[in-house]
Amino acid sequence: MMVKIFLPFWSYDVEKTEEWLSSVAKQGYHLVKINTWTRQFYFEEGAPKTITYRIGFDAIKVVDMGRCLHRRRSATRALQ
Repeated sequence: MMVKIFLPFWSYDVEKTEEWLSSVAKQGYHLVKINTWTRQFYFEEGAPKTITYRIGFDAIKVVDMGRCLHRRRSATRALQ
């Protein structure tokens, strides 16, 4: 059985969230996926297990503003 839990502020305390995920696994619910947009955690029911979770974040890709501005100027000139 799939269980969905809404946890809106999980990213403000990552350590607490990791501990919570581990305690949920001990109750027999194992993390399947996290939807970061809707802030929902999906769990599959199974046998209780001792699992250590660690949450890591990917680096955000930096946008090259020079190229963006150049494209915008070109588009603005085309409209005039």
